[in-house]
Amino acid sequence: MINILLSVRRPFSEKILSGEKRWELRKNVPRLKKGDSVTLWLYESGKDGKRAIIGKCRMVSYVYMRHMPFGKALGLFIKDACVSKTRLRTYLPCYAWGVQDPVRLPAAVPLSVIGLTRPPLSWQYISPEQAVILEKAASLTSKMCVECQLWSGWDGCCMSLASGHLWEEMPADHPACDDFKPEETEQGEDDEGS
Repeated sequence: MINILLSVRRPFSEKILSGEKRWELRKNVPRLKKGDSVTLWLYESGKDGKRAIIGKCRMVSYVYMRHMPFGKALGLFIKDACVSKTRLRTYLPCYAWGVQDPVRLPAAVPLSVIGLTRPPLSWQYISPEQAVILEKAASLTSKMCVECQLWSGWDGCCMSLASGHLWEEMPADHPACDDFKPEETEQGEDDEGS
């Protein structure tokens, strides 16, 4: 399993999470072996973005694009990549990453939770340990720790590399960090297409 943190600006981040954007354009691709499974963790960047990890999706393929597609293929690609013909032409040559199965996280996850201080310019690999933290965050809905931004009320674990007490078992009423203030978070029903 390969995990990648991918910087994506608005509105493209929302278009990926809604399933509208099925191709993401990048200048390079990860080193993959046949059969590798790739999870892309979406970091929403830009002045209007949340500047946090907001969701994930699968990278299912990639295509090297040296020349402009033509005919019906051009129209379909522009629609599925959510880019203009001009933008595509000026960005070539590039790779088109095929993305599927988007999942929005219940709450945005700051980079500090996985021990990072800066987002990638385009993308970067993340460790299996960082991915486990993000997977737990994807299922977390009950309490938040002010320092770590993540606290699991259902298993009593604080989940932050920055806090220094990753995976320590604690009673549910014990503060994970000095400034622990549990905050109830809303768990919305899963809407199809969101």
